[in-house]
Amino acid sequence: MFEKEIKIGNEIVGVFISADMSGTFSTAVMVKNMILKEYPKAKIKILNSKSNSMQLGYAAIEGARISKAGGAFNDVVETIENTIKRTRFLFIPDTFKYLKKGGRIGSAQALLGSLLKIKPILTVNDGKTDVMEKIRTRKKAIEKMIDVFLKDIEQYGFKDAIIHHINCDNDAQEFADLIKEQTGKIIDKIPIGPVIGTHVGPGAIGIVYLTENDMI
Repeated sequence: MFEKEIKIGNEIVGVFISADMSGTFSTAVMVKNMILKEYPKAKIKILNSKSNSMQLGYAAIEGARISKAGGAFNDVVETIENTIKRTRFLFIPDTFKYLKKGGRIGSAQALLGSLLKIKPILTVNDGKTDVMEKIRTRKKAIEKMIDVFLKDIEQYGFKDAIIHHINCDNDAQEFADLIKEQTGKIIDKIPIGPVIGTHVGPGAIGIVYLTENDMI
């Protein structure tokens, strides 16, 4: 795909899943270097989203909007990098079994010995899964995620949000309705895809949101 676009004179900006979660980023860099050997004047930028799912998605979409509007190469890159600073991903797994098996548990590893009656809220920090807070019940964990979300948008402004889930559509709809009550905005819900879903497992639910200003 890279070669096809370079051959017809296009420039490439690629934004990929966290390099700490997948080898996709390093593979893309390798492909870029291969292309540059054949096409030394090619313009290619590979970016590490330091996350996944719609936290990566917002970065890609915002960059694409700038490109579609006629923005320059560097403007697209800058927009993607800035968008990454304006997103947060909060989620709760129904079980740690899949994160443990997949080895993508990051600093949340410390929780494995004390998971009885705990529903930890997880986030993605600097490309790795991290624990934001330990909560006793799923309901309270969702309430806490909403609380964090509301505090963030009050401080940084609100642009968009999406509810992610794995095989718990009813819970996701209730979550989306609660966000709508607080913001007045209809929030979409999207199942997490199989690549990430395999590592998190069924019953997981969370929110990704985009703010107007940098959070990091």
